[in-house]
Amino acid sequence: MIPLPRTQSHKVTKKKNWLLLEYVKKGLTGGVLMAIQAGADANHKNEVGNTAVDRAQNVQTLEVLKEVGDTMPKFPEEKKNWLLHQYAQKV
Repeated sequence: MIPLPRTQSHKVTKKKNWLLLEYVKKGLTGGVLMAIQAGADANHKNEVGNTAVDRAQNVQTLEVLKEVGDTMPKFPEEKKNWLLHQYAQKV
């Protein structure tokens, strides 16, 4: 069986998902919102299985993802401590 070529829409979706993960990693909440509004999948997993929530670097980014309906995974202990520290600095 000959595999079908990937369509342009697949490439575009892949790029949007990649941009979302990059914006999340950098803590750019405006970029996160734009990527999601453009059609990026907030639950998309990268090549090592991380979602946008897994890669979030600050509380503001997590809040944006939560607002758009991303599901919150079980965080490893070291991530929980980091998030609690970030939240404590905010209040």
